[in-house]
Amino acid sequence: MTPTMQSRAPAPALPNVQARIRRAGIMQAQADTLFVEAERIERFRSACAASNNPDGAAIWQRIANAYRTEAEACVFEADKLVGARP
Repeated sequence: MTPTMQSRAPAPALPNVQARIRRAGIMQAQADTLFVEAERIERFRSACAASNNPDGAAIWQRIANAYRTEAEACVFEADKLVGARP
């Protein structure tokens, strides 16, 4: 039996939408983790500042800022995937 043209039709867009939503959820979860870790690292900065270690505090601050920057990028990408941003 030969396949019909109907069986060769492209799959509906629904699986693609589901994949984008799933990826957006993963990106949002990653962002949440990065924000939590940035707060944890911020406590190291505070401890360094409290112990009069400004160099250590500056290092921990830069690391925390890098985590936040990555988290914001994840949120931006997740929003783009679900159409919340252009």
